[in-house]
Amino acid sequence: MSKLKIICAYYGDFKGTNDIRVDEKIEVTNILIDKIVNNKLIINVSNDNFTDPINGVVKRLYVKYEYDNNTYEEFFNEGNTIEIPQKNNVIHLQKEHYDILLLTSCNRIKQVLLSLSINYQIIKERFNVIIMDNSTPDIDAQTACNQLQNEDPYNVVKPYNYCSDINLLYDAHKYFPNINEFKVIHQSPRLTKQRGESTLVALGLMQASLMGNRVSKKQNYCLKLTGTSILKYDILSELINHLNDDFDIMTWHRANIGGYERSTRIFGCKPNILSSIIVNEGWYNWCDDNSGVFEQRFARILNRSIPDRVYYTNNDESGILLEGGVSMQQSYGRERILNFIDEKNIDVKATPYLEEFMNGGIW
Repeated sequence: MSKLKIICAYYGDFKGTNDIRVDEKIEVTNILIDKIVNNKLIINVSNDNFTDPINGVVKRLYVKYEYDNNTYEEFFNEGNTIEIPQKNNVIHLQKEHYDILLLTSCNRIKQVLLSLSINYQIIKERFNVIIMDNSTPDIDAQTACNQLQNEDPYNVVKPYNYCSDINLLYDAHKYFPNINEFKVIHQSPRLTKQRGESTLVALGLMQASLMGNRVSKKQNYCLKLTGTSILKYDILSELINHLNDDFDIMTWHRANIGGYERSTRIFGCKPNILSSIIVNEGWYNWCDDNSGVFEQRFARILNRSIPDRVYYTNNDESGILLEGGVSMQQSYGRERILNFIDEKNIDVKATPYLEEFMNGGIW
């Protein structure tokens, strides 16, 4: 029979990082050992079970343990009930790769956090998040929306769904306990839509390339999403199966455009490979909208740089995304999301953004 052994555990303020070398913490190893029953640990992460080491902040619990001859490390947010080993004998391994979700955000921050609240329940394995934001907190909503509309008449940002409060992004990590590293990068001053999106992607891919232990042979796998997009199923955990020794990039058809595959709303990649390609291509080919819209530039670069290393799914992105651009509009996007939440048994109390949405907000 497999034996559960708690090696060490700490409770405190880790400041949103996975670094146990933080002063505002206490050791709670023996408390967890005493709570093991029938080779299983179930405990609520709260001040009731642990002495509060620092008042007024959301704490996290770090646990290092052995089970089934393997060693694991986990972080859990205050307020969550943990179970080790998990139900159905599922344990989060220290994987030989890093799964990274790269989100681009611009003036719909609450919608981005709503979508992330759903996506993190769809994604099965532990993962990392990078949010690249290009919002304009120094401009009033109507002025910003007029600017966006001039750049793109199909843009669905309106005063009723405009949100540029970047502090929400900096504070969001506490609501997502199964996310390892949570990074936010805000770009200012704002660039126009085409240049902004491509620049955010380039910076985000560089960050994704640097995450994790790069000294080892671990490979990073990155799924890029437009921040408001909602996944129909967990493609992030499957990237390792598609981006193997034969492929570096995975692409879909751009919804409502057709033609060859060039979606920048969603694509998968080995970020270290794509970052190096972007560096070689330079600003004009990747970022300058005078050389065409981002989807076209993206496709040309792939075809020119690594034509034999691209996994073309031959599928439209609407087959994997609930959000296809216009579907997030107020008129019928809400109904689709509500149906999806019910179908997938999404916990609507998991984050304040899901609760606000269920109460009629975030639109």
